[in-house]
Amino acid sequence: MYDWGSNTENEQITAGQTLEIKGENLKIYDNIEEEGVFFLSQSGGAEQKAERIRINQPQTLSLMVPNLVAGDYRIEIRNTAYKTKTLRTGVSGVVFTVQ
Repeated sequence: MYDWGSNTENEQITAGQTLEIKGENLKIYDNIEEEGVFFLSQSGGAEQKAERIRINQPQTLSLMVPNLVAGDYRIEIRNTAYKTKTLRTGVSGVVFTVQ
């Protein structure tokens, strides 16, 4: 994951800036309401959904990081396969810091 605000990869996230995620089966089809990219706080369990996804492709997501409180976060991608209702969840193995 590349953070455009800090010019770093797999280290930190900059609130209000662009985050680029590369991988497989990433596309958000919006088949069900629970789909999206979520930022999970590691110090209280709160989660915040990214509301602005600019690039939404199977191997690339580019999105605006929401205004997150400083702390540590994991990123969780919840999506479905094309034309299905079965939710899949993938959680980043990296803990990111928001300063």
